[in-house]
Amino acid sequence: MQKIIVCLLIICICHSLGLSQIGQPVFRHYTKDQGLPTNNVNEIYQDKTGYIWIATGEGLCRYDGYVYKNYHSINSNSDNNVRFIEQDSTGRIWFATLKNRIYYIVNDLIIPFRHNDKIKKTKGVFHDFKVNKSGTVLYLAMGRTGLISMDTSGYYSVLPKKNTNSKVIYEYEDFIISSFNNKEDAPDSTIWKPNTIEWHTSAGKKDIIIDKKNLDGAIHIYGAKFGTTGRIVVLGKKVFYFENQTYKWNNLLPVLKGIPFVDSDGSIYIGMLEGNGLRKYKNLEDLRLNRFTTILGGKSITWISKDRADGMWVSTIDDGYYYNANSSTFLSEMPENYRAKKMRSLTAGGNGQFFLGLSSGEVAEINPYQGSFSMLPKCPYPSIVQSVYYDQSKTRMYAASNYLQYFENGKWFSTVKQNDRGIPCQIITYRDQNHIFCKTGQYGLLVDKNDLSGKLLKAGDEGLDIRAFAISNDSTVWVSTSKEILCKPKGVKEFRKPDLSNKAFETPAEYFYISRKGEVIFGNSNSFYYFFKNKISKITPKKETFPGNDAKILESPDGKIWMVSGKGCMIYHFYEGGFDEQYIGLNYGLPDEQIFDAAYYDKKFWLATDKGLVTIPDTLYNHALITPSLEYFLVNDSLFSPEKNHLLSYDQNNITITLNTFNYRIAGRNLFRYRLHSKSSWQETSEKQIKLFSLQDGNYPLEIQAKNEEGIWGKSLLIDFSIAPIFYKS
Repeated sequence: MQKIIVCLLIICICHSLGLSQIGQPVFRHYTKDQGLPTNNVNEIYQDKTGYIWIATGEGLCRYDGYVYKNYHSINSNSDNNVRFIEQDSTGRIWFATLKNRIYYIVNDLIIPFRHNDKIKKTKGVFHDFKVNKSGTVLYLAMGRTGLISMDTSGYYSVLPKKNTNSKVIYEYEDFIISSFNNKEDAPDSTIWKPNTIEWHTSAGKKDIIIDKKNLDGAIHIYGAKFGTTGRIVVLGKKVFYFENQTYKWNNLLPVLKGIPFVDSDGSIYIGMLEGNGLRKYKNLEDLRLNRFTTILGGKSITWISKDRADGMWVSTIDDGYYYNANSSTFLSEMPENYRAKKMRSLTAGGNGQFFLGLSSGEVAEINPYQGSFSMLPKCPYPSIVQSVYYDQSKTRMYAASNYLQYFENGKWFSTVKQNDRGIPCQIITYRDQNHIFCKTGQYGLLVDKNDLSGKLLKAGDEGLDIRAFAISNDSTVWVSTSKEILCKPKGVKEFRKPDLSNKAFETPAEYFYISRKGEVIFGNSNSFYYFFKNKISKITPKKETFPGNDAKILESPDGKIWMVSGKGCMIYHFYEGGFDEQYIGLNYGLPDEQIFDAAYYDKKFWLATDKGLVTIPDTLYNHALITPSLEYFLVNDSLFSPEKNHLLSYDQNNITITLNTFNYRIAGRNLFRYRLHSKSSWQETSEKQIKLFSLQDGNYPLEIQAKNEEGIWGKSLLIDFSIAPIFYKS
C-alpha cells in the first residue's frame, strides 16, 4: 500500500475535493416540476399529524407524500406570500404573510385573524411570528414597532418598550430579542442600528450587551439551542455563542442573514442567502474555529428543519426545496473538469481509498474520507475499464479493459499471452487468494496471481465457452457455458452437471454468486435462480427493475444479497420457504439508478454511478416498523368519525378509507394491506385509498398494516364498525 501511495504522490495528478466528510449528503430536489406553485419557498414545517406545510411565495401548501394542496388556490386568496407557519395545541395551523396579516386553517378554509386591522396600524414588517401552545396569544416581531403580544380578544402590548425591537425568537415562554435604534428617517444611514440583545425569561429581563462594532448593521436574528445551556444566535454577519445567557465568542459570516440549526448529533448547520449555500460544522469547536463543509453550494437558503423521521428539509429563495432522507447517505463527485470521464467500475483499496475504472480507459483513485482525488497514469491498452480489482496482499491493482493489466510500484504492466498481446478481458467476475477469473468474449480464463499466466478452463479436451464463474467455500467450481450450468466439486478433475436434475441448469447464466453459507445465485436478463440445500427456486422480481445481464452481486454482513445494475439496487433476504424483496432507487434516496459497480468497505456499500460515488450504510434501511395513519373515513361519500364499534345503518354500507404513513423516505410508494376479519385473507394495495362497497350487515373489525423500507409489515391500525341489518331482518 505504501508503495502505491508514494508513487501516486509523485506521478498522479492530484486534486482536493474539499470534503471534511465522506462526500456530500444526497438530497432530493422538489420544484414546480414536482407540483410546487413556485420555486420561492420561505419555510417548511411538519405538524403533529405528519403533514409537511410549505410557506411559498404563491400560497400555503400541504404535502402528504403524494400531492401538494395549495390552500390559497382553493380559497382564491390573493394574500399568498406566506412567511411563517405555526401550530397550536388544538391542531390549528397559523401563518403570517408578507402583508403583515395572520390567518389560520379550519376545515381546509383560510380564516383571517379578526384583529388584522390592529396589526395593520403598526409600523414595519414581520420579522418573526409565534403562537403560544394554547393558540390564545400571538407574538409578532415588527421591524419598526417591536415585539407585539396580542391575545385573541385583540388586546395587545409591546415588549419591552416601543420602537426598539426588530426580531424575536420565542420558545416556551422565553424570548430572545434583538434591540435596535431606528434610523429610518435618515436616508443615508443604516436603517436599523443594533444596540443590544435582550434575553427575556419568565424570571425577568436580562440584557446582554454586545460590542456594537461586531454587529455590522444587522437587521435579522435567528437562534438555535445547543444542549441545555447553550444558544447559537446569528445576528447580521456574525454568529454568536452564549452559555447560560453569557456571551462567549462570535465568528464571521459572509451575509447578513443566516439560519442556524443544531442536529441531534451535535453538528451545526447555518443556511445563508446570496448563493452561499448550507454550511455544516461537525461540532461547536468547528463553529468557533470556522471549520465547515459547504453543502448545496450556490443556493440561497431560507429555512432548515427536520421531520420526526430525521429527514432534513432545506428551503431556498428561488430553487424550491431539498429533502435529505437519511443523513448517512453521501455522494462523492469527481472534480468538475473530470466529470465527463464516467465511473464504470469500482474496487476498495485500503485506508479509505477506492479505485475507479473510467469510460475514458483510465483509472482514478478517490478517497472520500480525506477528500482527495487523483488520476493514475494512462493504461497501456486504454479502453473502457469494465472492471477493477485491488489485491491488498500484493498492493497491486488490476484493471480489465481490452486486456488484463495491473498497476504496481507506480507502473502499469500487462499480462503476457500470445505475442505479448495480453489476455483479452472484458470483466473480472471472481477473485480469491490465488486466482482471478476473466470473462472474455468467448472463453473464461483463470489467471494465477503469482505467475500471471492465463489458464483456459476446459471440459475434456475442449475449451469451455465460459459465461460466468464462481467457487464456493467447499471449493466447488461452478461455471455457465453458452449451453448449460456445470460444476466441479473439490477433488474431481472434470466439470459435470449438478447432481440435482433441473431445467434451470440447462439455461445459460450471465452471472454467478455464491454466498458465505453456500447459496448459489445465477441468472440472466429475464430471471435468476436460487439454489440452496439441494433445492432450486426461480425468482422473477415483482417490479420492472430486474438487474439484467450486467448485475453485480454483493452480500451484506447480515446475509442479504445486494444486486446492483443499471436499474437500481435489489436487496433479497432469503429464508426457509421464501424471500423478501426490496427495491432501492431514486425514491429511496439514491441520486442515480444507473449503478455500474459496487463495493463494500467500512460497514458501507459504495455505488459507482454517473453522478458520482454513492455511499450508504449497510443498515440504512433497517428502519422502524410503520403503523398507517387514517386521513379520512368516508361513509357514502360523507366524512365520518370512525369511533370504536360504531354502528352504521344498513344503507351506510359504502366505505372509503384514505391512508398515509407520512414516511417521506418512500414518498408516494407506500404499500398497505388490509382484511375485514382476522380469518380473512390479506389484500395488498399500493393505493392510499381502500374502497369497500355494498358491504353486508355485520361486524367489521377492519385491520390495516403498512410495509416499511425493509419490506416488513408493521403494527395494525384497527377500525371497528358494524352495519345494522335492514329493518325486516332485525
